[in-house]
Amino acid sequence: MVTPAVIGPPFFREAAEVINAAADGPPDATKLVAIMRVHGLIPAVALSQAAR
Repeated sequence: MVTPAVIGPPFFREAAEVINAAADGPPDATKLVAIMRVHGLIPAVALSQAAR
């Protein structure tokens, strides 16, 4: 678990760009995962997706 202060403002700015660019659809998950990895985060797979 991390807090927003550990991640830093650049992560949130970059993620917001991807989310805002999505308009009415879901954001580009591949881009969000790439941003997470650049900032040292490891994305987790939801349990509902892991069972598929």
